[in-house]
Amino acid sequence: MRIAALSLRTRHLDELKAFYADILGLPLVAESPQSATYGVGMTQMTFVRSTGVGDPTYHFAFNIPPRTISEAKAWLSSHVPLLDQAGEDLFHSESWNADNIYFRDPAGNIGELIALHTLSDDLPGPFGSQHLLCVSEIGLPTPDVPELVRGLIDTFDLARYGEGSNTFSPVGDERGLFIVVREGRPWFPTDSAAELHAVSAVIQGASEASLSRAGLPYEIRQRRVSLA
Repeated sequence: MRIAALSLRTRHLDELKAFYADILGLPLVAESPQSATYGVGMTQMTFVRSTGVGDPTYHFAFNIPPRTISEAKAWLSSHVPLLDQAGEDLFHSESWNADNIYFRDPAGNIGELIALHTLSDDLPGPFGSQHLLCVSEIGLPTPDVPELVRGLIDTFDLARYGEGSNTFSPVGDERGLFIVVREGRPWFPTDSAAELHAVSAVIQGASEASLSRAGLPYEIRQRRVSLA
């Protein structure tokens, strides 16, 4: 699965503009008084100014080349404090064969850089924002994890990724995942509860399709691309 475009809400648009463009160095490809869009590898990531109730926060991840985790940690920690758990700020998942580091942006979003060793991506040169290859994960909290998982699988012809449960179930593959979690479950490695906030996403697939669910603020559309 590929996440071609992702749109999220924020009450901190100006602070996020400074963070992602000026501090992390992501290219700002479009902006207006109400939104800002960044190029994250193959993904267009947009933050839209929110005027509604609440202060939206999300979890998302960026894929990085698998052999760059040490350089990525040094680069990221020079720009923003890393999140830790029990004093550790570099994590390894045996089941995913991946290394992970986490940060909070000025809106409170929990971002992740993930190096999946099942992938062979490589990119020369000193680590920088160009090594953020794509948005590879977006969290989708819901009161009913199995129901949303079934909807994503049936609508977009996706599969579960690894082992799941009634509180946590990734859907997709190493290049693109919906992280479906029960509303209120803490986002690792923090105690911040997963909340429902508007998400719009465009993914790439073999056919045109779309998904929305009553009571969930999610609009997901699949855009047909050639598989040749």
